[in-house]
Amino acid sequence: SSPSHQSQRSGLSRSGISGRAAVASAADPIRVLGATIFVLAQNYLQTLMGSAAEATAALPLIPDLLNPDRWLLWLGLLFILSVYYFPSGIVGRLRAGR
Repeated sequence: SSPSHQSQRSGLSRSGISGRAAVASAADPIRVLGATIFVLAQNYLQTLMGSAAEATAALPLIPDLLNPDRWLLWLGLLFILSVYYFPSGIVGRLRAGR
């Protein structure tokens, strides 16, 4: 059979996207929620931690933990916790709870 016939039989279009992937891409705006949260955390976490460190300056250990130079540590912890608690993504977890 011809190459185009074989690609149709296997579920692949000329662009290499299967029918299921094309349907799943319609839901991608919903799946972007977790990525958006992490981009916002990347952009604003250091600033927020600086403000929190100043606000807790009178306390013994907290300002050192909230030092703005440690923002990558906290971003990494947020990432690890989100993967652990939301393995199917944030929206997937919310949908499973219904």
